[in-house]
Amino acid sequence: MTFRSVRSGALSDSGAREVRWTAPYADRIVRAIPALILGYFALHVFLRVTAPGGLGLDEAEQMVATQTLEWGYGPQPPLFAWMQWAVFQATGPGKLGLALLKNGLLAVACLALWAAAIRATGSARLAAVAALSLFLMPAVAWEAQRALTHSVLAVAVAALTVLWAVPRVEAPPEHPPGWGAIAALGALAAAGLLAKANFVILLVGLVGALAAMRRLHPRYLGSVALAAALMAGPALWILRHPALVGQSAGKFGAEDGAGPGAALDGLLALGGAVLAFAALLAAAHAVLFWWRPPRSEAPAPDLTRFLGLWLAFGLAAVAIAVAATGTTEVKERWLQPVLTPLPLAATLAVAPRIGRAALAPFLALVGALAVAVLVALPLNLRHGGDDPSYQSAPIAAAAAALPAGPGLALVEDDFLAGNLRLLRPDLGVLTPETPALSLAGAPRFAVWWSRDRSSPVPGALATLTRRLTGRDLAALPAHAAVFAYPPPHAGRTFHLHWARLEDGAG
Repeated sequence: MTFRSVRSGALSDSGAREVRWTAPYADRIVRAIPALILGYFALHVFLRVTAPGGLGLDEAEQMVATQTLEWGYGPQPPLFAWMQWAVFQATGPGKLGLALLKNGLLAVACLALWAAAIRATGSARLAAVAALSLFLMPAVAWEAQRALTHSVLAVAVAALTVLWAVPRVEAPPEHPPGWGAIAALGALAAAGLLAKANFVILLVGLVGALAAMRRLHPRYLGSVALAAALMAGPALWILRHPALVGQSAGKFGAEDGAGPGAALDGLLALGGAVLAFAALLAAAHAVLFWWRPPRSEAPAPDLTRFLGLWLAFGLAAVAIAVAATGTTEVKERWLQPVLTPLPLAATLAVAPRIGRAALAPFLALVGALAVAVLVALPLNLRHGGDDPSYQSAPIAAAAAALPAGPGLALVEDDFLAGNLRLLRPDLGVLTPETPALSLAGAPRFAVWWSRDRSSPVPGALATLTRRLTGRDLAALPAHAAVFAYPPPHAGRTFHLHWARLEDGAG
């Protein structure tokens, strides 16, 4: 496959698949894209490790889950926790390991799209646009850095699946996939489903696109078999813990027996989520590329059609699921794996119009947005908006106020438990959200928290305490301490409560 590149304003066939520009700076930037991506995410690691304060919700959840290796931990599949556990074996539990895994996965996603574009077109220019277009998706460029874990892994696996798909589309329809490709797809499918349950929608779209392009071979049943085998352990855990797996279903806003009104609300919410996810990318490609006259032939037309079908089938599956279940709330981050093929698809759609003059402002735009994230993210993590951020909670003072010494603590939620483990590695922590960990020892105390006011004993924590110790937490003497948040929320307060659970404790 050849791609006709532009040099000094003239069209020429390039058998070497290179982009030769007269502007040395542009050539250097394009060639350095993989290194720049790695450097960017390495800088994010540094900023996260050096940022003051504690952990966010998802980070704290991983600090709790990675105390032991389990087949499952709660509503989310276990693969991210397994990987985080492995990283912690090298780094120790804490911010460094958390930042390394997340940013490593984001780098993998960008580099996989870059490699897919190189494989499809041979153009370093188009590969740069495809990889950097991921930075134009706020749910990935901002939200993934700010708060997410499992979804980041799903995006990385989805990008690797896009890379896997490119040679499948290049092959003639009558040519069956090799067994290596079958095994790779099975492993990717299992990894995606063990990362995030909504990865199934990406697979539905993939199957639909393969069928529409007459490339759905019976050999793919081998991929299904391998994926099922790799997922057997977590699947059995789900069957044994249905209540834990379903405990967050309410966040979808599903309505029992929902009628056409709820279905319409859900579809409108889906449209809004898609718009929020892809609007910046679409606007940037339209303003910078689409209006320009084509200067070359379109590369990889079969792949462009395939990616369009993949996205269409995936979004259609989401729409059917939303309407059928009565879901009325759809957040853009839930679409992350489904829309991961979009940067490459959008790049191929405007590829003939991406010349030297168009690329410079695109690189400037992405660079400006990347710098803005680097500047704004530490401020957001430390301060939050109108309310204090989770990372700004005075956890260090709270951890020091609790009974000293090692042991097992029962904690209201994963946020407080994970932060306690960060500062008190001598403590094991169990929560109502993650109660199935294989931790030994009798609980020493129970602890809960609230913002700006005192709080009674949470019902879920009381239930966990009764199940593990037989004691009524509400009847035990409770201790309390109040700590102020740092500026700019110095008027807000963090209320900590705890009760001893040891025999004879008063």
